Amino acid sequence: MASNSIREIRPYLLKVLDEIFKNPPRPPKFISKEFPSVALLVDATTVRCSVPVGDFDDARQLFDGHHNSYSMKIEVAVSAWPPFKALFVSESVPGGVHDVTLFRSGKHRYVEYLKKTEEEKLGNSVCNQNDSWSIMADKGYQGHFIDINVITPIKRIHKANKTLNEKEFQRSESESVYSLSSTQPSSLSSTQPSSLSSTQPSSLSSQPSFMSLSVSPLLSFPSASSSSSISPPADNLFIVPASVATTSTQSETLFTKAGMSVMTAKEVEIFNKKVAKHRIPVEWFFGRMKRLWLRMSEKYTGPREDFPADAKIACWLTNIVIDNNSLEADDGIFYRKVSEFSNKKETERKLIQEINARASMERKIIRKASK
Repeated sequence: MASNSIREIRPYLLKVLDEIFKNPPRPPKFISKEFPSVALLVDATTVRCSVPVGDFDDARQLFDGHHNSYSMKIEVAVSAWPPFKALFVSESVPGGVHDVTLFRSGKHRYVEYLKKTEEEKLGNSVCNQNDSWSIMADKGYQGHFIDINVITPIKRIHKANKTLNEKEFQRSESESVYSLSSTQPSSLSSTQPSSLSSTQPSSLSSQPSFMSLSVSPLLSFPSASSSSSISPPADNLFIVPASVATTSTQSETLFTKAGMSVMTAKEVEIFNKKVAKHRIPVEWFFGRMKRLWLRMSEKYTGPREDFPADAKIACWLTNIVIDNNSLEADDGIFYRKVSEFSNKKETERKLIQEINARASMERKIIRKASK
């Protein structure tokens, strides 16, 4: 009886809540000192569902390898300023869909919102991206986005970029050698003994003049102008977008080419800690939502087609609760405990499946042996 009532009320409740939150508030002129251009904190959360029976392709799409469970996923964009309410909620997708794929499919929701008004451009002139606000997300959102600026932790140096850096260094080194050979004074050849010059084969006259030097030009140091623009590649250097290097409070940019910069390992560690601290409110929001609505924290047992509406309703109702009771650190702790519990339950379920499969195999072997 109760489920029938909920099924009838759900579409009307969702329509009313969508109408209330259809116009998200604009960012304030000043958000934070470290990341003044960040307006949205974006992350995805998964909700466990029942193990699908039947179609294998359907089951494969629902399986989330990161959380090791069958689940469904939604993406929420939380405001980067208090009280950290949800401004955008995506449609649900199977748990096997990657976070960045979900983001790419719905990023059109953010593009128009992130464009700054003329007043916001004047009020926040310290931002690097002066024409638009930025989004902050976790490592799962790393990628190249043309029409939107996404700030993520730096995961690792990209192999292709590292190769390009090494090639650039080798090219600059060879150019410095060539310039050194071409600028050698002609007096060096005249200072050699005449007997030595007379005994040299004529073929050596075509060799570059730097061959007569006792020290190889490869060991010579580049000039001050070249060393300021190019640094030799090292394992403790990370190639990052120039916007990331400028956003971080590093003291010096070591290398800049085609919108890329280099940061040291220490600077990367400091930058990642700042990003992790700044995006904590989105985890608090998920913790509050899962704490209020058990359908979002435990296994979702309802029909799968009802999950998108239930997820949106849960997010919008959480916003109403936050108006009266702001988010706190306990919400983030609860969210982490729910994630750990879900992984533990899924591990136990798989262990039971393996034990039952092994026992079934042993019974078959015993029956065959008895015959």
